[in-house]
Amino acid sequence: MKLETSFLRALTKTFKAYKEYGARSNKKLIPIHSWITKTIREKLSNEFEVSSLGDGGEQRIEGLYYPKKLDIAVLRNRKIISTISFKFVTSNYKQNSNNYFENLLGETANIRRVNVGFAHLLVLRAETPYYDRTGIVKKIEKISEDDISKYIRLFTDFEFPHKPEVLSI
Repeated sequence: MKLETSFLRALTKTFKAYKEYGARSNKKLIPIHSWITKTIREKLSNEFEVSSLGDGGEQRIEGLYYPKKLDIAVLRNRKIISTISFKFVTSNYKQNSNNYFENLLGETANIRRVNVGFAHLLVLRAETPYYDRTGIVKKIEKISEDDISKYIRLFTDFEFPHKPEVLSI
């Protein structure tokens, strides 16, 4: 099966889990975290270990500024050498877009400053519902290039040290 097809299947399972368990439940993350873990594990030799929620458990790292549970961790000799942060935005993106971005900057700085590799995978829906406080869809937001331009500027800012080494949107 092609990588793209299996990724989309894992995302579909993730979205179904989100609908079933709700936005606050970490059960929604198990399908995609497990898929990422399995996919990375298949590419690495046995000297590496990969773990995540639902597949070996979340690893905890003592970042430079605060301790953090990692979405997906790659270990060598039981030492965390790299991590992948995963964010799947399912609603109200434009209202929270700066918060997502600022959280990414803090998370990246916290982890990279202890010499651990950092990659970020951001999944956005092309058409994202905007819910009001009562849970009613008020409008559908269309994600545009402008909405992700700050990520592109960050990734191409070669002098800024606190950015992901890999960024996928």
